[in-house]
Amino acid sequence: MTYALSINRILENIYAFCALDYFTSKQARPEILGRDHAPALRRIICSAAAEMIFRLTPPITSTNLTEESDPEIISIELDLDENNGPIECLRPALESALAASVMALAWCGNSASLSDTYATLFNKNIEAIAQTLRRFSKPGFIEAAI
Repeated sequence: MTYALSINRILENIYAFCALDYFTSKQARPEILGRDHAPALRRIICSAAAEMIFRLTPPITSTNLTEESDPEIISIELDLDENNGPIECLRPALESALAASVMALAWCGNSASLSDTYATLFNKNIEAIAQTLRRFSKPGFIEAAI
């Protein structure tokens, strides 16, 4: 089963997080989070996606991150039990997690507390996604001891 993550939707999540941060803390966003820096953010998103894929493997079996085929989409192939069908809301959850990862990195030089908040959000999202994927995994996958 293939899920396609839109880099543009991830960028929109980042910009929404920035707006929320401004309205709640009145703290100016780091310059890198502006729309003018979208090309750099795209590279950071791909880097965050690679980390996320490693953390969720198995059942992720492949991705297009190793290719330069489509710079707008990050595809993730999951080896899941087909009888369960697609997992509802997996794509937006993955995109939101990636946005949180980028936010944690961007804020690390400006606000340790906001950086920690976004890192915690990323980790909680990844753990929730990993638990869901384990329920949908094909029989035979061995779960890591935690």
